[in-house]
Amino acid sequence: MDTLSIALELEPHLIALEKRLFVPSTRRSRELLAFLIHKEFIEVGASGREFGLEEVLKRLPEEDSLGVEAQDFRVRQLAPNLCQVLYNAKLTRGTVVSHSRRSSLWALEDHRWQMIHHQGTPCQPF
Repeated sequence: MDTLSIALELEPHLIALEKRLFVPSTRRSRELLAFLIHKEFIEVGASGREFGLEEVLKRLPEEDSLGVEAQDFRVRQLAPNLCQVLYNAKLTRGTVVSHSRRSSLWALEDHRWQMIHHQGTPCQPF
């Protein structure tokens, strides 16, 4: 399989994995989260605070439902085993709505892609 074919298959796969993390049933499942998120995961939140995997596994299953509308996905392959997924997100929690530009790094390890880094930067509505 040539490089272009691999890239064309990789992009929808990584976007689907990213979107899987928006789904309430995934967010409530520590097992699914641990499968999708790398053991060395770091998230930099909108507040600038840094979170690791253990904090995410404790926090997400307890969170109130979150509505996510995402658009303008782009995938960049940075190395054979590392890709970046970029997109714009509108998050709704109850009556609170926020917009952000999102960036995730996905690492290929043991034949599966896992999110190893995520950052959301607040922005104006789009």
